[in-house]
Amino acid sequence: MRTQMLTLVLLVGLAVPIAGQSTPDVQGVWRAVEMTIPAANEAARRRDPFGAFSEGSHTALQPQLMIVTAKHDSRTTDTGAQPRPTIEYNIPGRPTLEELQAEWGPFVANAGTYLATSIPPP
Repeated sequence: MRTQMLTLVLLVGLAVPIAGQSTPDVQGVWRAVEMTIPAANEAARRRDPFGAFSEGSHTALQPQLMIVTAKHDSRTTDTGAQPRPTIEYNIPGRPTLEELQAEWGPFVANAGTYLATSIPPP
């Protein structure tokens, strides 16, 4: 009897947290695989704010990730054209400005909430 009661308590204890979980609301997860930089005469359409890429199509991109849920979005992007360096500084413990920029920038991240609404036809 005591074993049966313990088994019942354990089963209920495990079932309640599982039943209380909501279904995930992830709408999508994307990572960039190609970026096209338009000609210089189309500066308004440029998607490379730091000027790291030349005109044309690029597929060797650094990590980028965008996550969208029902009400939230998050984006992290390494906007560099080359991988970040993994070598030591010329003077250990005293990096130059150029060494810091190569290691830590350029990088963009943002996250927040959004509200999708429909726009009535004109």
